[in-house]
Amino acid sequence: MAFKFVFGDDEGVVYGITTAGDLHWYRHLSRTGTADWANGGSPQQIATGWSQFTQVITGGDGVIYAVEPTGGLLWYQHLLRTGDTQWANGGTGVQIGSGWNGYTRVFSGGGGVIYGIDSAGDLWWYEHLSSLGDPTWANGGVGRKVGAGWGHFISVFAGRATVERCGPMAVSGSRLQPGGTSSVMSSRAVTG
Repeated sequence: MAFKFVFGDDEGVVYGITTAGDLHWYRHLSRTGTADWANGGSPQQIATGWSQFTQVITGGDGVIYAVEPTGGLLWYQHLLRTGDTQWANGGTGVQIGSGWNGYTRVFSGGGGVIYGIDSAGDLWWYEHLSSLGDPTWANGGVGRKVGAGWGHFISVFAGRATVERCGPMAVSGSRLQPGGTSSVMSSRAVTG
Protein backbone atom coordinates (compact mmCIF):
# COMPACT_ATOMS: atom_id res chain seq x y z
CA MET A 1 0.00 0.00 0.00
CA ALA A 2 1.46 3.36 -1.05
CA PHE A 3 0.66 6.48 0.95
CA LYS A 4 0.37 10.02 -0.38
CA PHE A 5 0.28 11.45 3.16
CA VAL A 6 1.04 10.07 6.62
CA PHE A 7 0.43 12.20 9.70
CA GLY A 8 -0.28 11.66 13.38
CA ASP A 9 -1.29 13.36 16.57
CA ASP A 10 0.06 13.39 20.11
CA GLU A 11 -2.25 10.58 21.27
CA GLY A 12 -0.79 7.76 19.18
CA VAL A 13 -3.24 8.06 16.28
CA VAL A 14 -1.65 7.80 12.84
CA TYR A 15 -3.58 8.52 9.65
CA GLY A 16 -2.47 7.47 6.19
CA ILE A 17 -3.98 8.55 2.88
CA THR A 18 -3.32 6.11 0.06
CA THR A 19 -2.59 7.24 -3.48
CA ALA A 20 -6.12 6.04 -4.30
CA GLY A 21 -7.53 8.47 -1.70
CA ASP A 22 -8.50 6.03 1.06
CA LEU A 23 -8.02 7.41 4.57
CA HIS A 24 -6.67 4.76 6.96
CA TRP A 25 -6.55 4.92 10.76
CA TYR A 26 -3.95 3.32 13.04
CA ARG A 27 -3.39 3.71 16.77
CA HIS A 28 -0.19 2.95 18.65
CA LEU A 29 -1.39 1.91 22.10
CA SER A 30 1.63 1.62 24.36
CA ARG A 31 3.85 4.37 23.04
CA THR A 32 6.70 2.92 25.10
CA GLY A 33 8.72 1.46 22.24
CA THR A 34 6.77 -1.78 21.95
CA ALA A 35 4.80 -2.85 18.89
CA ASP A 36 1.39 -2.61 20.55
CA TRP A 37 -1.16 -1.40 18.00
CA ALA A 38 -4.95 -1.36 17.88
CA ASN A 39 -6.29 -4.07 15.57
CA GLY A 40 -2.90 -5.78 15.61
CA GLY A 41 -1.52 -2.95 13.47
CA SER A 42 -4.00 -3.50 10.65
CA PRO A 43 -5.40 -0.31 9.15
CA GLN A 44 -9.03 0.67 9.46
CA GLN A 45 -10.36 2.46 6.38
CA ILE A 46 -12.39 5.37 7.74
CA ALA A 47 -13.04 7.44 4.59
CA THR A 48 -12.53 7.66 0.84
CA GLY A 49 -12.05 10.52 -1.62
CA TRP A 50 -9.04 12.18 0.00
CA SER A 51 -6.70 12.07 -3.04
CA GLN A 52 -7.70 15.54 -4.27
CA PHE A 53 -6.01 17.35 -1.38
CA THR A 54 -2.59 18.92 -1.82
CA GLN A 55 -1.76 18.94 1.90
CA VAL A 56 -3.34 17.27 4.93
CA ILE A 57 -2.41 17.74 8.60
CA THR A 58 -3.82 16.85 11.99
CA GLY A 59 -4.94 19.44 14.48
CA GLY A 60 -5.25 17.08 17.45
CA ASP A 61 -8.42 15.74 19.09
CA GLY A 62 -9.49 14.11 15.82
CA VAL A 63 -9.32 17.37 13.84
CA ILE A 64 -7.88 17.09 10.33
CA TYR A 65 -7.16 20.10 8.12
CA ALA A 66 -7.02 19.57 4.34
CA VAL A 67 -5.93 22.00 1.62
CA GLU A 68 -7.76 21.89 -1.71
CA PRO A 69 -5.95 22.67 -5.00
CA THR A 70 -8.05 25.87 -5.19
CA GLY A 71 -6.67 26.98 -1.79
CA GLY A 72 -9.68 26.18 0.37
CA LEU A 73 -8.81 25.00 3.87
CA LEU A 74 -11.27 22.34 5.06
CA TRP A 75 -11.90 21.24 8.65
CA TYR A 76 -12.86 17.66 9.49
CA GLN A 77 -13.22 15.93 12.85
CA HIS A 78 -12.96 12.17 13.35
CA LEU A 79 -15.17 11.76 16.41
CA LEU A 80 -14.60 8.37 18.03
CA ARG A 81 -10.98 7.85 17.06
CA THR A 82 -11.40 4.11 17.56
CA GLY A 83 -11.21 3.22 13.89
CA ASP A 84 -14.94 3.73 13.39
CA THR A 85 -16.26 5.97 10.62
CA GLN A 86 -18.04 8.57 12.74
CA TRP A 87 -17.31 12.14 11.68
CA ALA A 88 -18.58 15.60 12.56
CA ASN A 89 -20.86 16.94 9.81
CA GLY A 90 -21.34 13.43 8.45
CA GLY A 91 -17.78 13.46 7.13
CA THR A 92 -18.25 16.54 4.98
CA GLY A 93 -15.43 19.07 5.29
CA VAL A 94 -16.24 22.61 6.41
CA GLN A 95 -14.38 25.36 4.58
CA ILE A 96 -12.77 27.58 7.20
CA GLY A 97 -10.29 29.45 5.02
CA SER A 98 -9.06 30.26 1.54
CA GLY A 99 -5.74 31.15 -0.09
CA TRP A 100 -3.88 28.21 1.45
CA ASN A 101 -2.53 27.12 -1.96
CA GLY A 102 -0.13 30.06 -1.56
CA TYR A 103 1.90 27.93 0.83
CA THR A 104 4.39 25.32 -0.32
CA ARG A 105 3.99 23.56 3.04
CA VAL A 106 1.62 23.72 5.97
CA PHE A 107 2.04 21.98 9.30
CA SER A 108 0.29 21.88 12.64
CA GLY A 109 1.59 23.33 15.87
CA GLY A 110 -1.24 21.62 17.76
CA GLY A 111 -4.15 23.27 19.53
CA GLY A 112 -5.40 24.96 16.35
CA VAL A 113 -2.05 26.53 15.45
CA ILE A 114 -1.20 26.15 11.76
CA TYR A 115 2.07 27.26 10.17
CA GLY A 116 2.48 27.95 6.46
CA ILE A 117 5.70 28.36 4.47
CA ASP A 118 5.36 30.51 1.35
CA SER A 119 7.44 30.31 -1.84
CA ALA A 120 9.84 32.97 -0.50
CA GLY A 121 10.57 30.75 2.52
CA ASP A 122 8.71 32.95 4.99
CA LEU A 123 6.99 31.21 7.92
CA TRP A 124 3.45 32.34 8.78
CA TRP A 125 1.48 31.62 11.97
CA TYR A 126 -2.30 31.19 12.23
CA GLU A 127 -4.52 29.99 15.05
CA HIS A 128 -7.90 28.38 14.39
CA LEU A 129 -9.96 29.06 17.53
CA SER A 130 -13.04 26.90 16.96
CA SER A 131 -13.22 23.27 18.06
CA LEU A 132 -16.52 22.99 16.15
CA GLY A 133 -15.25 23.88 12.68
CA ASP A 134 -16.40 27.50 12.64
CA PRO A 135 -14.18 29.89 10.63
CA THR A 136 -13.02 31.70 13.78
CA TRP A 137 -9.35 32.72 13.80
CA ALA A 138 -6.98 34.64 16.05
CA ASN A 139 -5.92 38.00 14.65
CA GLY A 140 -9.09 38.08 12.50
CA GLY A 141 -7.67 35.33 10.29
CA VAL A 142 -4.67 37.39 9.25
CA GLY A 143 -1.46 35.41 9.45
CA ARG A 144 1.61 36.70 11.24
CA LYS A 145 5.04 36.36 9.71
CA VAL A 146 7.13 34.70 12.40
CA GLY A 147 10.23 33.68 10.47
CA ALA A 148 12.23 33.65 7.25
CA GLY A 149 14.59 31.16 5.62
CA TRP A 150 12.29 28.12 5.91
CA GLY A 151 12.12 27.25 2.20
CA HIS A 152 15.19 25.01 1.98
CA PHE A 153 14.23 22.41 4.59
CA ILE A 154 13.46 18.83 3.60
CA SER A 155 10.75 18.43 6.23
CA VAL A 156 9.16 20.77 8.74
CA PHE A 157 7.05 19.93 11.79
CA ALA A 158 6.27 21.23 15.26
CA GLY A 159 7.84 19.79 18.37
CA ARG A 160 7.34 20.44 22.03
CA ALA A 161 9.43 23.40 23.08
CA THR A 162 7.79 23.42 26.50
CA VAL A 163 4.86 21.57 28.00
CA GLU A 164 2.47 24.34 26.95
CA ARG A 165 3.78 25.39 23.53
CA CYS A 166 5.01 23.82 20.34
CA GLY A 167 7.71 25.36 18.22
CA PRO A 168 8.65 24.71 14.59
CA MET A 169 11.45 22.25 13.89
CA ALA A 170 13.06 21.39 10.55
CA VAL A 171 15.23 18.76 8.91
CA SER A 172 18.16 20.04 6.87
CA GLY A 173 20.16 17.19 5.36
CA SER A 174 20.42 14.72 8.24
CA ARG A 175 20.26 17.30 11.05
CA LEU A 176 17.26 18.21 13.17
CA GLN A 177 17.27 21.83 14.21
CA PRO A 178 15.04 24.70 15.18
CA GLY A 179 14.29 26.08 11.73
CA GLY A 180 14.58 29.37 9.92
CA THR A 181 15.41 32.69 11.45
CA SER A 182 13.42 35.22 13.38
CA SER A 183 12.21 38.29 11.58
CA VAL A 184 10.15 41.38 12.03
CA MET A 185 6.50 40.40 12.42
CA SER A 186 4.23 41.28 9.51
CA SER A 187 0.77 40.11 8.46
CA ARG A 188 -0.79 38.18 5.56
CA ALA A 189 -4.45 37.42 5.01
CA VAL A 190 -5.40 34.12 3.44
CA THR A 191 -8.79 33.35 4.91
CA GLY A 192 -10.65 36.10 2.99
